[in-house]
Amino acid sequence: MTWRGKEGKERRVRFVLEWRGVRGEFGRYCAEKRISRKTGYEWIKRYRGAGLEGLKARSPGKGVDAVAGETESATHGLEAHDTVIGQN
Repeated sequence: MTWRGKEGKERRVRFVLEWRGVRGEFGRYCAEKRISRKTGYEWIKRYRGAGLEGLKARSPGKGVDAVAGETESATHGLEAHDTVIGQN
């Protein structure tokens, strides 16, 4: 059971729409849906801020490979200095 992709968006929408009719403890409702309260509150916040569009799956941002490439570019040439820490 996933909360990502198209199926995940449908489940997030169902979570929020069902929550609107639920009376009682939010934590218990989240536990029944097998998510943390923090995640539940985040989805409700996104729904209130942007409606159903706010429940779309979000890109995790840059992938590990992209970050590794940036780090390699940023550190390229540093080893050429042959500086020992603590020595001038």
